[in-house]
Amino acid sequence: MSDARGRTRVAEPMPAAEVERWRAAPLSYAGAWEPGALLDPDGTGVPSPGRGWHRLHHTREVPADRWEAAGRALLTWQLQLGSRIGVRAETSPLQPGTVAVLGIGPVRAPVRVLAVRTGPDLVGFAYGTLPGHPEVGEEAFWLERRGDRVVGVVSALSRGGTWYTRLGGPVGRRLQHVAAWHYLSVLGRS
Repeated sequence: MSDARGRTRVAEPMPAAEVERWRAAPLSYAGAWEPGALLDPDGTGVPSPGRGWHRLHHTREVPADRWEAAGRALLTWQLQLGSRIGVRAETSPLQPGTVAVLGIGPVRAPVRVLAVRTGPDLVGFAYGTLPGHPEVGEEAFWLERRGDRVVGVVSALSRGGTWYTRLGGPVGRRLQHVAAWHYLSVLGRS
């Protein structure tokens, strides 16, 4: 994915000391459900953790001839970078265990990649939040073939993780929906 000047955006490398710190950090929702469960196109493994958790699920059709390019974009943080979210990551393309810090302005959101799937009909990944992320939960991004159609999906299950996201409840949830829309727009242009 290129910016307006035709430059390819890439994730900033994460220093080794920071990688180790985030690798040692527990998931901020440990025990609420099986990590990586959201990367589940048929929906059978998606948890129902109860009151206070919010579910987001958005889809968008992607041109079928963009399957490979969109899949590469998905696994190299291009959805986030193309949505003007900064990414400082351990590795790219991502793999299970990759840690990253996403950011917009002063807000930092540390995450760990929990699952990566690549196959003829599904490409995607799920990450879980780490301490310091404004939300607590998991988000998954995938591209799947449904017959002759290709569909991009963003799915999240979260709740506020800081005083300001809990206080801003509906506003924060609205921002998550806007971010999901941006991610899927980037995927469609990949």
